Amino acid sequence: MAQIQVQIPKGNIVFLGALPLNALPRRVLNLSVTPVTLRELVTWVDRRLSEGYRLTHYIRHPGTIAALRSLGIPLDERPNAELYKHQEGDVMVIVSLRMPPRGQDVAEVNPNDLEAWLVHVS
Repeated sequence: MAQIQVQIPKGNIVFLGALPLNALPRRVLNLSVTPVTLRELVTWVDRRLSEGYRLTHYIRHPGTIAALRSLGIPLDERPNAELYKHQEGDVMVIVSLRMPPRGQDVAEVNPNDLEAWLVHVS
């Protein structure tokens, strides 16, 4: 009889536009923040998804979503509508504009306009 292998999710990859401290447990935390290039990020996301991680995002800026999708990161068109609350095993990916103009809304975003960080909580 053939064995059925079920891949159990290892955690969540959570894309955010900022680091919301109110989403983290209210206790002393250690944050490991690693800057990554977008090329490294694409490879990292692909590897984690193949390992069983799930991907969700809370990014509300359509231009940022489009830029990340153009790189092959499989973000849904619409962000998660809930408020993010950190869960054990989550890895946060913070993506923001490299040089955000003050007081202006940026509609068109190209991948070179973005910076990214991986954040682990312990």
